[in-house]
Amino acid sequence: MTAMRWMANRGFLKIFTALLLIVAIMFVSNYMVYKRSISGIYDQVSENNRLVVRNIVRIFEESFVNIRDMTETIQKLPYSTWNASGANSGADDMAEIYLMKRSLGEIVPRIDYIEEVVVFNNYSDLAVTTAGTIHLKELFRLNFSNPLYNYEFWTTYGNSMHASKVFPAGWYSQWSSDSGAVNQNPRKLLVVSSGNQLYNPNVLVFLDVSKLLEHVNQKAMMQGTSLVILDKERNVILGTEESLNLVDVLSELSDKPGQESTVKKTGYEYTIYETDYFTYINKVPYRFADLNPVTKANQRIIMIAIAFAVLLSGVLSLYLYKPIRILFKLMGGRDPREIDFRAIGAGIVRLKEENEAFQARLDEADADLARNAFVGALTNSALSREGEQRLRRMIAEQVQQPYFVMAAFQLKTGGSGELEQPIEPGRTLAAIRSGLLATDSSAAAFQAGENLFLAAIGVGSPAEREQTLKRLRCFVKLAEKDVWSGFAVLAAVSRTYPAKIEHLGKSYRDVTEGFARRNIGAKETVIDVPAIRPVWRVYFPLDEAEKLPRYLAGGNLHECERLIDDIFAHNAERGIHYHQLLSVAKTMFYDMLQLLEAGEPKGNLALEAAFARRTEDAFGHEDIREALLQAMRAIADNVRREVRSKLDAASVARYIDLHYMDHLHLDHMAEQMETSAKYFSNYFKKTFGVNFVDYVNKVRLSHAKELLKNPELSVAEIGEKIGYLNSTTFTTTFKKYVGLSPSEFRRNLSGG
Repeated sequence: MTAMRWMANRGFLKIFTALLLIVAIMFVSNYMVYKRSISGIYDQVSENNRLVVRNIVRIFEESFVNIRDMTETIQKLPYSTWNASGANSGADDMAEIYLMKRSLGEIVPRIDYIEEVVVFNNYSDLAVTTAGTIHLKELFRLNFSNPLYNYEFWTTYGNSMHASKVFPAGWYSQWSSDSGAVNQNPRKLLVVSSGNQLYNPNVLVFLDVSKLLEHVNQKAMMQGTSLVILDKERNVILGTEESLNLVDVLSELSDKPGQESTVKKTGYEYTIYETDYFTYINKVPYRFADLNPVTKANQRIIMIAIAFAVLLSGVLSLYLYKPIRILFKLMGGRDPREIDFRAIGAGIVRLKEENEAFQARLDEADADLARNAFVGALTNSALSREGEQRLRRMIAEQVQQPYFVMAAFQLKTGGSGELEQPIEPGRTLAAIRSGLLATDSSAAAFQAGENLFLAAIGVGSPAEREQTLKRLRCFVKLAEKDVWSGFAVLAAVSRTYPAKIEHLGKSYRDVTEGFARRNIGAKETVIDVPAIRPVWRVYFPLDEAEKLPRYLAGGNLHECERLIDDIFAHNAERGIHYHQLLSVAKTMFYDMLQLLEAGEPKGNLALEAAFARRTEDAFGHEDIREALLQAMRAIADNVRREVRSKLDAASVARYIDLHYMDHLHLDHMAEQMETSAKYFSNYFKKTFGVNFVDYVNKVRLSHAKELLKNPELSVAEIGEKIGYLNSTTFTTTFKKYVGLSPSEFRRNLSGG
């Protein structure tokens, strides 16, 4: 009676109907997938087979090209004709035969599918092989016995004029020299013969067919297919199917010109590949064979499964009815006797959302662990066993190639766009990954710094690096106009390395050095690190640079800016490296900063930190120049605020610049500054870093160098103009500081 009440209950019927509906949808979907999967699987397998065959054709072509090159090299050897007196004359030159044998050992590559290389000529019955010398008749009787291609055939063929040719694969026996018995496992060999129209010697290369097919990966072809290779005269030289009738196929081949065409015949599709050397025919069935038993068995399984599903739905309905009522009550249902599936559905949706959020957190944590392992490998930090395994898995899954190049991306706000916006790491990484994917590149991308992003891009071989570099430049150019509009972008690409953990640190050093060694005048956004060439022609005139702190101390910011612009312009023309220009800028910065050594240390440290931050973020020499000018203005402001008693560094420097031609001495300066000579001397040395006399002499001599460019002024007149009492004192002082006398300096200026 209880079971009957359950059956009459609407809640039970709802559960039973819902389960049946799910089962029905599942089986309908399963049947549709089954009906469509056969053709879909076949199409996929067929397409994969085409790719495999194209690769086999490529390897075949490369192998035969290498063999042709090898035979031509052997024919060009100077000692290839070791008997010029005629056959059987007994006049073989054994020295030349020895040299030929030794050369064969060096020229013939150690490839398993090359069975033997035989060299013989028209003037001798001796043949030279990689194993030694042997009589031609014995060679073809003992080692390469074949009823058609025997000693008489090869001697007649060798004495005639012929072009290079590949003979059809055949079975060759090998005789034992002791027992005289035939080898129980004869070898199937393919013979490549060189042409003797240009060179005398004949070269035969015997290739092991089974090992050759292993070399080209013939087993990767789809089951039921076959491959036939024909020469240009349509003679079959090799086939994976013994009895294959190609008469109808070849008759239709002439109507389909082109390097690749398709002919359909009696349940098979023949794909024909034309190359410079051979014609390849791939035979593929239209569909998988023997599908009827599979179809009937699948239908029986579906019918049995439907019957069990109906029975199982009834059992589950009885089993779930009471728990679902309790669950509904716990979810806030008002009447537990009537099950509201909408409320249950809402609860299930909430559970699903919570599961998805939890899975997202797990994925994020996994990504953080992978990033930490990646960054640790860049700095050669010791990785845990789990981190190393995670990194190896990441390289295999995302790089997917035997080699890789490291690409580094630096972003800065305020690029070509109008609105400045913050850098979003997630959006930037997504742009890098999608952009590389769009260029058919597999890569692992991570954030390595605040504005630094790295991508390990997989390449098949070192030769593919140039193509990857071109695609990367196209990607960056498009991204600057789209997702990175409003940002300045700088990228660097490393050398090619094998895709192993231990090479990540080397590639990272490549790109960091690339950023530091980039040429400041280069317009290219993507830096090719191996293409960077060293430059040492740095422009930094010491006599001009020494004026910078003096101009700054005197408040002459216009001259300071002119001097900085001149040094930067000269170095930009010379195309020096970024790190070299940075050293020049730092030198000028610290020369100016010494004016504040008597000031507040915290303020000086803040100026230094701000300058370092701006130069580290600089993308070009204009950014470094702007950072230096900002520092110059800040130092000038601080200099103007620094007044100690009557002493003011700016006032002292300005007074010297205006009165250097007068008779300046410590007492005079102390009087002007209303202090003692001793105090002024100590103050000057501490503030300017040099003593008063040296400073005045350098100021006077900097003006003297300019005046010496005027040939109308004599040395004595110049000395008098800059404040020296006589020419002797001027000459002595000039030579002490410059290393040359004024006259010698003038001659150097004029090139005399």
